[in-house]
Amino acid sequence: MLISSLESLHTFVRKTTTLEPFSTLPITYSEGITIPFKEKVELTVKETPAHIKKMLADSRETIIGANTVVGMFPNLSETRPRGWTSGTWKEARGIYTNRKVVVAEKQLDPKSGEYVANKNVRGILNHEIGHPLFSLLNIAALEDLDLAHKRDTSKFGKEEKEKLAYFLQSGEAGLDETFAESYAALRGCGGIEDVDFFLRSFFYFQRNVKVILDI
Repeated sequence: MLISSLESLHTFVRKTTTLEPFSTLPITYSEGITIPFKEKVELTVKETPAHIKKMLADSRETIIGANTVVGMFPNLSETRPRGWTSGTWKEARGIYTNRKVVVAEKQLDPKSGEYVANKNVRGILNHEIGHPLFSLLNIAALEDLDLAHKRDTSKFGKEEKEKLAYFLQSGEAGLDETFAESYAALRGCGGIEDVDFFLRSFFYFQRNVKVILDI
Protein backbone atom coordinates (compact mmCIF):
# COMPACT_ATOMS: atom_id res chain seq x y z
CA MET A 1 0.00 0.00 0.00
CA LEU A 2 1.32 3.45 -0.90
CA ILE A 3 1.41 5.80 2.05
CA SER A 4 -0.91 8.77 1.58
CA SER A 5 0.84 12.03 0.76
CA LEU A 6 -1.64 13.74 3.09
CA GLU A 7 -0.14 12.07 6.13
CA SER A 8 2.39 13.98 8.23
CA LEU A 9 6.06 13.09 8.30
CA HIS A 10 5.76 12.80 12.09
CA THR A 11 3.31 9.91 11.63
CA PHE A 12 6.24 7.69 10.71
CA VAL A 13 8.95 8.84 13.11
CA ARG A 14 9.61 7.54 16.59
CA LYS A 15 11.67 9.26 19.28
CA THR A 16 14.96 7.40 19.74
CA THR A 17 16.69 9.43 22.44
CA THR A 18 15.73 11.32 25.58
CA LEU A 19 18.95 13.37 25.40
CA GLU A 20 18.93 17.06 24.52
CA PRO A 21 18.95 17.43 20.71
CA PHE A 22 21.80 19.17 18.91
CA SER A 23 20.96 22.77 17.94
CA THR A 24 22.51 22.19 14.52
CA LEU A 25 23.80 19.12 12.68
CA PRO A 26 27.49 18.77 13.63
CA ILE A 27 30.19 18.13 11.01
CA THR A 28 33.66 17.00 12.09
CA TYR A 29 36.75 15.88 10.17
CA SER A 30 39.70 13.59 10.68
CA GLU A 31 43.16 15.13 10.54
CA GLY A 32 44.75 15.34 7.12
CA ILE A 33 41.65 15.48 4.92
CA THR A 34 41.91 17.76 1.87
CA ILE A 35 40.06 21.00 1.26
CA PRO A 36 38.28 19.73 -1.92
CA PHE A 37 36.92 16.74 0.02
CA LYS A 38 35.78 18.98 2.88
CA GLU A 39 34.02 21.27 0.39
CA LYS A 40 32.13 18.31 -1.12
CA VAL A 41 30.99 17.16 2.33
CA GLU A 42 29.83 20.62 3.36
CA LEU A 43 28.04 21.24 0.06
CA THR A 44 26.16 17.93 0.41
CA VAL A 45 25.09 18.81 3.94
CA LYS A 46 24.14 22.34 2.86
CA GLU A 47 21.92 20.89 0.11
CA THR A 48 20.21 18.51 2.53
CA PRO A 49 16.62 19.65 3.24
CA ALA A 50 16.32 21.62 6.47
CA HIS A 51 13.76 19.26 8.00
CA ILE A 52 16.04 16.27 7.34
CA LYS A 53 18.95 18.02 9.03
CA LYS A 54 16.70 18.80 12.00
CA MET A 55 15.67 15.14 12.26
CA LEU A 56 19.33 14.15 12.34
CA ALA A 57 20.25 16.86 14.85
CA ASP A 58 17.30 15.92 17.08
CA SER A 59 18.56 12.33 17.02
CA ARG A 60 22.10 13.54 17.91
CA GLU A 61 23.73 12.29 14.74
CA THR A 62 27.13 13.62 13.61
CA ILE A 63 28.46 13.89 10.06
CA ILE A 64 32.12 12.85 9.89
CA GLY A 65 34.54 13.29 7.01
CA ALA A 66 37.24 10.64 7.51
CA ASN A 67 40.44 9.71 5.75
CA THR A 68 39.28 6.09 5.49
CA VAL A 69 36.60 4.01 7.15
CA VAL A 70 39.16 1.70 8.78
CA GLY A 71 41.21 4.69 9.90
CA MET A 72 38.27 5.58 12.11
CA PHE A 73 37.39 1.98 12.96
CA PRO A 74 40.58 -0.13 12.86
CA ASN A 75 38.74 -3.13 14.31
CA LEU A 76 36.84 -3.43 11.00
CA SER A 77 39.98 -3.78 8.87
CA GLU A 78 39.55 -7.48 8.14
CA THR A 79 35.75 -7.54 8.39
CA ARG A 80 33.41 -7.82 5.42
CA PRO A 81 30.55 -5.28 5.27
CA ARG A 82 27.00 -6.56 5.51
CA GLY A 83 25.71 -7.76 2.18
CA TRP A 84 29.08 -7.80 0.39
CA THR A 85 30.18 -11.00 -1.33
CA SER A 86 33.88 -10.13 -1.16
CA GLY A 87 36.23 -7.47 0.18
CA THR A 88 36.55 -5.74 3.55
CA TRP A 89 35.80 -2.39 5.12
CA LYS A 90 39.13 -1.16 3.74
CA GLU A 91 37.35 -0.80 0.40
CA ALA A 92 34.30 0.96 1.83
CA ARG A 93 33.57 4.61 1.16
CA GLY A 94 31.22 5.19 4.08
CA ILE A 95 29.59 3.72 7.17
CA TYR A 96 26.84 4.52 9.65
CA THR A 97 27.28 3.34 13.21
CA ASN A 98 26.57 4.64 16.73
CA ARG A 99 25.09 7.95 15.54
CA LYS A 100 28.12 8.59 13.31
CA VAL A 101 27.43 9.23 9.61
CA VAL A 102 30.84 8.71 8.04
CA VAL A 103 32.02 9.37 4.50
CA ALA A 104 35.62 8.52 3.60
CA GLU A 105 37.95 10.51 1.38
CA LYS A 106 39.80 7.37 0.31
CA GLN A 107 39.16 3.67 -0.17
CA LEU A 108 41.40 0.70 -0.87
CA ASP A 109 41.64 -0.32 -4.53
CA PRO A 110 41.85 -4.13 -4.30
CA LYS A 111 43.53 -4.38 -7.72
CA SER A 112 46.43 -2.04 -7.01
CA GLY A 113 46.53 -2.44 -3.25
CA GLU A 114 46.70 1.36 -2.98
CA TYR A 115 44.28 3.79 -1.39
CA VAL A 116 42.53 5.93 -3.99
CA ALA A 117 40.14 8.89 -3.88
CA ASN A 118 36.46 8.35 -3.29
CA LYS A 119 34.98 9.74 -6.50
CA ASN A 120 31.38 9.74 -5.24
CA VAL A 121 31.49 11.69 -1.99
CA ARG A 122 28.04 13.22 -2.45
CA GLY A 123 26.32 9.95 -3.33
CA ILE A 124 27.94 7.99 -0.52
CA LEU A 125 27.21 10.66 2.09
CA ASN A 126 23.60 10.85 0.96
CA HIS A 127 23.32 7.06 1.24
CA GLU A 128 24.81 7.03 4.74
CA ILE A 129 22.46 9.84 5.81
CA GLY A 130 19.62 7.54 4.79
CA HIS A 131 20.53 4.97 7.44
CA PRO A 132 19.79 7.06 10.56
CA LEU A 133 16.58 8.23 8.89
CA PHE A 134 15.58 4.58 8.50
CA SER A 135 16.38 3.94 12.17
CA LEU A 136 13.84 6.62 13.14
CA LEU A 137 10.89 4.92 11.44
CA ASN A 138 8.11 3.35 13.43
CA ILE A 139 6.53 -0.07 12.91
CA ALA A 140 3.74 1.21 10.67
CA ALA A 141 6.21 2.79 8.26
CA LEU A 142 8.39 -0.34 8.23
CA GLU A 143 5.40 -2.51 7.44
CA ASP A 144 4.41 -0.29 4.51
CA LEU A 145 7.97 -0.28 3.20
CA ASP A 146 8.17 -4.05 3.48
CA LEU A 147 5.02 -4.39 1.37
CA ALA A 148 6.37 -1.97 -1.22
CA HIS A 149 9.71 -3.81 -1.33
CA LYS A 150 7.99 -7.12 -1.93
CA ARG A 151 5.75 -5.59 -4.60
CA ASP A 152 8.74 -4.20 -6.48
CA THR A 153 11.03 -7.21 -6.16
CA SER A 154 8.29 -9.65 -7.19
CA LYS A 155 8.66 -8.22 -10.70
CA PHE A 156 12.46 -8.42 -10.82
CA GLY A 157 14.04 -10.21 -13.75
CA LYS A 158 17.60 -11.41 -14.17
CA GLU A 159 19.03 -7.92 -14.73
CA GLU A 160 17.46 -6.45 -11.60
CA LYS A 161 18.44 -9.43 -9.46
CA GLU A 162 22.06 -9.14 -10.60
CA LYS A 163 22.47 -5.35 -10.46
CA LEU A 164 20.46 -4.83 -7.28
CA ALA A 165 21.45 -7.93 -5.31
CA TYR A 166 22.77 -5.78 -2.46
CA PHE A 167 19.25 -4.50 -1.83
CA LEU A 168 17.77 -7.98 -1.70
CA GLN A 169 19.33 -8.94 1.62
CA SER A 170 16.98 -10.82 3.90
CA GLY A 171 15.19 -9.25 6.84
CA GLU A 172 15.53 -5.62 7.84
CA ALA A 173 18.95 -5.30 6.19
CA GLY A 174 17.39 -5.26 2.74
CA LEU A 175 14.86 -2.61 3.75
CA ASP A 176 17.55 -0.51 5.45
CA GLU A 177 19.86 -0.50 2.42
CA THR A 178 17.01 0.10 -0.04
CA PHE A 179 15.72 2.98 2.08
CA ALA A 180 19.18 4.58 2.34
CA GLU A 181 19.76 4.29 -1.41
CA SER A 182 16.24 5.54 -2.17
CA TYR A 183 16.88 8.67 -0.13
CA ALA A 184 20.20 9.21 -1.93
CA ALA A 185 18.73 8.53 -5.37
CA LEU A 186 15.84 10.91 -4.72
CA ARG A 187 18.42 13.54 -3.81
CA GLY A 188 19.92 12.97 -7.27
CA CYS A 189 23.07 11.05 -6.46
CA GLY A 190 23.27 7.61 -4.86
CA GLY A 191 25.83 5.00 -3.98
CA ILE A 192 25.26 3.15 -7.25
CA GLU A 193 25.89 4.65 -10.69
CA ASP A 194 22.57 4.07 -12.43
CA VAL A 195 20.23 6.05 -10.20
CA ASP A 196 17.43 6.01 -12.78
CA PHE A 197 17.54 2.22 -13.02
CA PHE A 198 17.33 1.96 -9.23
CA LEU A 199 14.36 4.33 -9.01
CA ARG A 200 12.51 2.52 -11.80
CA SER A 201 13.17 -0.87 -10.25
CA PHE A 202 12.08 0.18 -6.76
CA PHE A 203 9.18 2.29 -8.03
CA TYR A 204 6.73 1.74 -5.16
CA PHE A 205 9.39 1.66 -2.47
CA GLN A 206 10.98 4.97 -3.43
CA ARG A 207 7.55 6.59 -3.73
CA ASN A 208 6.90 5.63 -0.12
CA VAL A 209 10.29 7.01 0.93
CA LYS A 210 9.53 10.27 -0.86
CA VAL A 211 6.28 10.65 1.06
CA ILE A 212 7.67 9.51 4.41
CA LEU A 213 10.58 11.98 4.25
CA ASP A 214 8.66 14.71 2.43
CA ILE A 215 11.38 15.14 -0.20
